[in-house]
Amino acid sequence: MGVLLLSAIPGKLEAGVALALFAAATAASMAAVSTAFGYVLARGPLLRGFAALTPAFGVFGVLLGAWYGLASL
Repeated sequence: MGVLLLSAIPGKLEAGVALALFAAATAASMAAVSTAFGYVLARGPLLRGFAALTPAFGVFGVLLGAWYGLASL
């Protein structure tokens, strides 16, 4: 929705500045959420559960990558 609103800006300079601001804010919010998620996983009682599930996450990631690669053929 935000990109659609940005495309409605008539001036090229204003649209470019708005798009750059939108991209920077999006990157900052993703970094903040990823940092918070990592902080929660690396602390407290979730750490033991996450450490036990790490091999399963690794296998799932490899299988997902293989499935995605085969599907692209």
